[in-house]
Amino acid sequence: MSGILKITALATCLVLAGCTTLPLPSNTLSTDTILLDQVNAMAKNNPDWFTSGVQEQEKLTQKYKGKLRPELAIYLEMDIYIYEDGNLSAYLLEIVDRLLQGWEGVKPKIEVVVESGNFFSAFVDELHLLHVKTGLLRKIENEDQLASIMAHELSHVLLRHNSEKSLTDRTEEALDIGGVLMASGGEFLDSISGSNEYREAGQEGLLGFQSLGFVWADMLAPSWSRENEKEADLMGLDLLIRANYNYEEFPGVIEKIADAETQRSERLQQFNKLAHTVIDKNRKKIKTSLGVKLDKYMQDMGAAFGNLFVEEISSQAASMNKSHDDRVERIDAIKTYLQEAHGGGDLPPESGTEKFSEIVGGKVSKARLNQDLAALEVIDALKNKDIQLATSKLAEVKYNSRVSPLSCCMAKSSMDISTRKHDPAVKVLDGLAGKNTSPVEAYLKLAELYSKKSNYTQAEASLKLGIETIGRDYKFLPMLIQINKSSGNISAAEEYTLRCKHYDNDLMLTMEQLGSAGKSEKNSYYQKCAAVLGYDVLAKREKKAGASKPTGFGKALHRILPFPQ
Repeated sequence: MSGILKITALATCLVLAGCTTLPLPSNTLSTDTILLDQVNAMAKNNPDWFTSGVQEQEKLTQKYKGKLRPELAIYLEMDIYIYEDGNLSAYLLEIVDRLLQGWEGVKPKIEVVVESGNFFSAFVDELHLLHVKTGLLRKIENEDQLASIMAHELSHVLLRHNSEKSLTDRTEEALDIGGVLMASGGEFLDSISGSNEYREAGQEGLLGFQSLGFVWADMLAPSWSRENEKEADLMGLDLLIRANYNYEEFPGVIEKIADAETQRSERLQQFNKLAHTVIDKNRKKIKTSLGVKLDKYMQDMGAAFGNLFVEEISSQAASMNKSHDDRVERIDAIKTYLQEAHGGGDLPPESGTEKFSEIVGGKVSKARLNQDLAALEVIDALKNKDIQLATSKLAEVKYNSRVSPLSCCMAKSSMDISTRKHDPAVKVLDGLAGKNTSPVEAYLKLAELYSKKSNYTQAEASLKLGIETIGRDYKFLPMLIQINKSSGNISAAEEYTLRCKHYDNDLMLTMEQLGSAGKSEKNSYYQKCAAVLGYDVLAKREKKAGASKPTGFGKALHRILPFPQ
């Protein structure tokens, strides 16, 4: 996989404005009475209860103008794999509608997206998109448990907790720019030396940062405060009771959630250590390889990126450890609330099994979910360069381009690329190109394979198709530059490089954090794209314009005659 692909396979920067609808002050709610009734009283005559979500949607529409809905495009731009299953999606929306029967305010427009993932995870974003990971579906035993998870997440929406969790506060920018620094710098130095030595060093620096959305499952899931989590637990219980679900399953689900939060914190800490190790190794390797020829910004910026990133990871992990009650405290609070607010609760119905068994727990559904897990394990093994393990796991993947989960298609193509079977990989990726659920990664891999065959026209067409679908060209630009540079179309490569300037305003804050004081312009996204091209287009044009200006007698004549500049 080339350095350019590694750059663009990282998660994209999301720059959404802050929300204006504020969460409820915690002191306005009492756990002595039913929380749902208290919030209903405030929301049922307030048409603007969810205005922040509407405003964020409008702003997002201005950023993503492709075939795909913007609220999905931002996640496909981060290479998160959508798990397509129409019956499952409809079933989850049925549960949402049933849970909202007890809500008396403006009904929020909740959409559900199922995503491939190894871990037990569900979260809701500020656009009211409820994310459910396949890792959760593999561990849930009945509909009441599933409804309990969804009730908890819906409560964050109804209580407007998610209005204060803008994606602007996450670390996508740092990751993406770090990738551009460490990999495109290698591309630039290779273009001078004519070797792959520096590109490989740049690639080494990205090991561990590309994880197909595994890391983003941790990053994107909001870290709620202790008070937020407590309110969502208690109001989730209210929603379950009003919807006539077996609320006695809820404490067991809290156990699962608590386990997942602990694992998430541990993964963040592990990722923190990995980031330090990889960055140090990369810096030493490049320094050894290049010696005094080391491009200074790569070392300085790589170190700054590493420090910023691992500090953010450490901060998130520490915040989680401090802000979350342990499972015993959470379950005790639920039991106390059930007694005090609900008078102990009525005898709950038996847990639902029939529809759940058919759609989630049935033989066909389980087999498909297990296929998804095996595919993710293949990709994870390839990321860690364990071909033997990847080959073993791929044997468990029954690949069929029409019915297999997208993760299986990506696993198959990734293995083919790793073993240099480029034609089969092209066939698989061609089948994905243009699908409304294909991540940016699929288009980039396909374009790279065409580039290896020197089919630059088809490579560029693949990228343009991705841009048309996603609706934003940010992650495609570095490879578009490289393709046109390789094909000899330098004017187009220069125009794509200049296009990177468009994103400087969005990214400048991060670039200033990454770079040294007073050097923010040199750290712009445009400069990273210029590194892929091999030179600064603006500087070249300024130099050319300066050289064309008249001097001496010509300069004096220019003052008299209207020569063009």
